[in-house]
Amino acid sequence: MTGVTPQGGLTRWKQALGLDFHVIVTLLFRGWSVVAGAAMLFLLPLWLSPTQLGYHFTFASLLALQIFFELGMNQVVTQITAHELAHLESKPDGSLTGQASRLDRLSALASLLQRWYLVASSLFFITASLAGMLFFSRDAAASQVTWLGPWLLLCAATAVNLFLSPTLAMLEGAGCIGEVARLRLVQSIAGYSLMAIALAAGTGLWASTLIALSASIVSAIWIRRSARMIHWLRQRMPETKERIDWRRDIFPFQWRIAISWISGYFIFQLFTPLIFVNQGAVEAGRFGLVLAIFNSIQSIGMSWVYSRSPQMAASISRGDGEALRSIFMSAVKPSVSFTALASTSVILGVWALGQIGFDVAQRISSLTVIVCMALVTVTNAMIFAFAVFMRAHKQEPMMALSATLAVITISTTSWSSLYSVELTAKLYLAATVFISLPWSFRLFQPYWKRL
Repeated sequence: MTGVTPQGGLTRWKQALGLDFHVIVTLLFRGWSVVAGAAMLFLLPLWLSPTQLGYHFTFASLLALQIFFELGMNQVVTQITAHELAHLESKPDGSLTGQASRLDRLSALASLLQRWYLVASSLFFITASLAGMLFFSRDAAASQVTWLGPWLLLCAATAVNLFLSPTLAMLEGAGCIGEVARLRLVQSIAGYSLMAIALAAGTGLWASTLIALSASIVSAIWIRRSARMIHWLRQRMPETKERIDWRRDIFPFQWRIAISWISGYFIFQLFTPLIFVNQGAVEAGRFGLVLAIFNSIQSIGMSWVYSRSPQMAASISRGDGEALRSIFMSAVKPSVSFTALASTSVILGVWALGQIGFDVAQRISSLTVIVCMALVTVTNAMIFAFAVFMRAHKQEPMMALSATLAVITISTTSWSSLYSVELTAKLYLAATVFISLPWSFRLFQPYWKRL
């Protein structure tokens, strides 16, 4: 009598769920981030005052200004690296073999990125520091909160992470999604643990710096020890005969994706600062909790699609359309399913807490806001998957959509946040469902049929 071995059953389950090393480690990292973040969502109100909580979440929204300095370059880097490495062979010592022109282009790219991000990270630190000082000094409660020192340290740590980010982007393009996710898991465990200890010790907003600070330290140590391919590429730079043409190879993709990335700041990060200004720090903190919950769900849901991005790019480079579509479908199904299930669970959980008498209103926005943001998150799971598929072609068709949605978001949020958070959430949901989803699907269809 024959049967199914436990190993065979496990293998089939992994295949059905689209799991491999890279997806599993990415899920572990993002799952840990959700668990740790969820714990913080309950603990932060115990250790920070409502005003400090508003500052904490507004810090995060303002730091997203790094988009204006990174300008989508990491997305370009990942795709270019994946396309070039599809025709090269890597060795255990980090060296590469194959067509000399492709090796030269990768070496030139690694060198260019080092110079680009040194300037970008320096400019970010100066600009973000000054912008934050100007923004927070105008708040009536600023004198009641120790925010200047934490803000400057947070800007410095974020600038270091920005400088190191292209090295990690190249490694992800090389297919090291799981290795980079494992690094980020270590960073996250260290950061959240230190933050919890600091909060319990009564350090206030200084604790808000520790996730970014620990990430910068851990990344620097790991890159120095483990990024052998990048070190090898930079060392051979003096020997290269072919240089990467920024105008030809990077700019056509980058300027479009830069506009999309900048638009993304206004689409996803503008809410908390505007609510902070128009409704106060306390209401900004409540809405910040909602955003943190659904951003965590979105992050986990995108693990499947994001982890398959280098494989999709390699299939495109080889002209293998059948493999491309198979990879995409094996990723998007579990991605959207998880996002829908987790978002529904949040709605039911908050409703249940309210029914048993738990005063959730003091910690988080209303159930109406939560339902709206849940629907936005599920819709965005599909939109983001379409975007990853299209960008794997080293193209950015989402630029016009992103810019349009940014203008709509700026206009509606600037007005609606004067009246209520509920109105702001409803208008955001309407724009996502009735504009962003159909437009992105229409853009996606020709790419699906291309190869």
